[in-house]
Amino acid sequence: MLAGGVFVLGLIGGRDPRRLQGGGAGPRRDHGRLTNIHDDGAAFKQAYPDLDLDRLEDNLVRIVTAFHDDLGDPRSTGALAAIDELNATFLEMDRIGVPATYNLPAPR
Repeated sequence: MLAGGVFVLGLIGGRDPRRLQGGGAGPRRDHGRLTNIHDDGAAFKQAYPDLDLDRLEDNLVRIVTAFHDDLGDPRSTGALAAIDELNATFLEMDRIGVPATYNLPAPR
């Protein structure tokens, strides 16, 4: 879940923001990917109550806000910095024992 999400967010952050100003399918897919990260985090919170879901939610909002701000300045790296902040949640998940589901082999 999270590793896949981070990979996708890396792709989002690596795009030329000027190409996204017209909308289209890209921003809709990005919204879905961020929503999936949130939904997976909320599901983990049910099984692992110590997970700081508020921090994850705030971080996801910062990612969207920074990405929006980056659209106005192609030299800005705010979205990448916000994505990098997800590491705190990943470290917390390791600390409280959330299984690393992203390491499971793909079904055949």
